[in-house]
Amino acid sequence: SNDMSVYKSTDAGATWELFDVVGHTGRIAISPTDPNIVLYTNLEAPVRRTTDGGWNWESVLSISREETGATPWTAIAFSPDDPNVAYTANVPGPSRGGFVPPEPAEIFVSRNVGLDWNFVGICECGAIKTLVVQPGDPDTLWAAGDGGVRVSRDGGMTWSENLIYAAVRDTFAAGPDREVEAGALGVAVRPGDSQTILASSADAGMYRSSDGGESWRAVNTGLATLKLHHVTFAPSDPAVAYVATHDGVYRSDDAGQTWLVLAQHY
Repeated sequence: SNDMSVYKSTDAGATWELFDVVGHTGRIAISPTDPNIVLYTNLEAPVRRTTDGGWNWESVLSISREETGATPWTAIAFSPDDPNVAYTANVPGPSRGGFVPPEPAEIFVSRNVGLDWNFVGICECGAIKTLVVQPGDPDTLWAAGDGGVRVSRDGGMTWSENLIYAAVRDTFAAGPDREVEAGALGVAVRPGDSQTILASSADAGMYRSSDGGESWRAVNTGLATLKLHHVTFAPSDPAVAYVATHDGVYRSDDAGQTWLVLAQHY
């Protein structure tokens, strides 16, 4: 949470207990095979790890530079197929991102359940808000951040350009000489169908690919705002997706093609 702490619920979210206090928390990743193994990122402190459900924590990855101080760690994710593999990212500069053009992000991989980490590459992503390891392929990594949606197919060593940029330009009917901001906060791969991907942009709505990221189209039917946050598919039903927005939470029952509001905030 934003009060420099991590909370845990053991009753499906009805109540919460404080489990760790270090720094402003970025993201949390839970092992796909052992719920007691958890990793989380910090904006002012090292990546943290527990193997006993949060009762004890250790710092496992940190970088401090003389000119910028502690490096902010942003997104983190386990591979759903190989529980030994996890990825995380940082923003090397003194900022926490938010700049256009985006700053480079450093990508790290662990192959022993988050205990040890190795640098693998640079993504011109800016601050990465979401990392997703593609089901069925631990070397394919999706990132959503200041630089939009990008994919690496070699374990984070090299990265694509912003895949949703052209679709965002179409949304705003931008002329050939007009630049648009096409940042993203979320990306989700449909369970059982890695060709279908949803990308929630910061200011331009939802985008959907049905060909593994080769092409994208806007899918905003039912959304009352284009300012979106994180998006996810339901593991229990790949036709169901949820997105958090500035105006509330929306659900899709057709794998992200249309949306229905569930809860609104005024």
